This record gives sequence, structure tokens and C-alpha cells, in this order.
Amino acid sequence: MRKVDEVELFVLKCAALKHIVNETTPSIDRLTSLLESDASIRGAVSQFSAEVRDNAVMMAEHYKLFYMLENDIRRLIDDTISEDHKSRDWWELYAPNTAKEEFRNGLQREQ
Repeated sequence: MRKVDEVELFVLKCAALKHIVNETTPSIDRLTSLLESDASIRGAVSQFSAEVRDNAVMMAEHYKLFYMLENDIRRLIDDTISEDHKSRDWWELYAPNTAKEEFRNGLQREQ
């Protein structure tokens, strides 16, 4: 498959995910029962209010999508970067300064 086809397919996949996230809301009851059925964390989970548990369950579903999307983006970038640019210092050589700055700021926020 050509690189341009891979990028187009990726964009379509992102659009489909956006549509799914916008249009569907998983059943809180179904998701909550899955979370509470795990005996190893049931005691800890029960200490939180039902509202917080419901929000956590909903966010977990979104996290799954973002996790998959992030990893798909990483794969796409790795597959798309030409062999000429796959040196150990590609970030320093080719990444835009704005991306480097944003990355540094993100690291500082996390500390």
C-alpha cells in the first residue's frame, strides 16, 4: 500500500472513531457491572460515590479509544518516516521547534 493511501485510510479511521465517540454512549450499568465484577478492586471501587464510579467507567471507554489512536498514530509515523530520516537523532534534526517546545512544556507539567 502506498504511503498516501495509508495516510488517507488513517484519516478515515479517525473520522469513524470521532463519529462513534459522538454518537454512542455505552450503558453505564453494563460497564459498571464489569468494573465491579473484578474482585481484586471491588473493595477499593466501592469507596467512591456512584457518580464518580460512573464517570470513571465512561472515561475508561474513551481512554481505550485514545490509547488505540495514539498507538496507531505512532505506528503511522514510524511507517511513514523515510529510511533516510530514521536516524537516532531524527527528533533533533527534523521535528519542528514548536513540537519540541510543546514536548518540553508537557514534561514540566507532568513533574
